[in-house]
Amino acid sequence: MGEGEEMSDETMDRAIAEVRALREYNEEVERIEGITIKQIRERHQKEIEDFQNNCRHLSISNWMPFMWAPGHYSHEVKICLRCNKTMETNP
Repeated sequence: MGEGEEMSDETMDRAIAEVRALREYNEEVERIEGITIKQIRERHQKEIEDFQNNCRHLSISNWMPFMWAPGHYSHEVKICLRCNKTMETNP
């Protein structure tokens, strides 16, 4: 666009939308800059605990191997297929 040329309404709308999106992005970056990974883990752990405590555990798996690390089996477990809570352990 040269000097003195006017933007079309469509171009102006796109420019305004881009400015708004950039502003929202910058606000989100500012919001998350102060958050630590520890805080995120704690928040999600609490959400998982609440989810598991409120689950009715209607669908339970068959016995399956439990891996405490990839390739390291220690015992068998039955878990709730909805919330993944361990329901039974078989040493």
